[in-house]
Amino acid sequence: MTEAYGFESWWLIPLIMIGLCIWWGRGCRSGWRHRHDAWSEGQHEVTSDSAREILNMRYARGEIDAAEYEEKRKAINPTNKGEAR
Repeated sequence: MTEAYGFESWWLIPLIMIGLCIWWGRGCRSGWRHRHDAWSEGQHEVTSDSAREILNMRYARGEIDAAEYEEKRKAINPTNKGEAR
């Protein structure tokens, strides 16, 4: 005669653990996908507009003079393709 010691549904524990792992993995993967989409859309790059704004602010604050401002402005947005570094 077999006696039950109280927990006949022990097999539910591994199923619950597997379910939690799958749920956690899907959440991490969707979080990664969101970060990857933001990266691929170019939100990580500094645009030439923001570089120009920084240059303008430095000039406005008097950190650089007019000659250095013009030199850096041409380096940011060269008018001739041959001027690009």
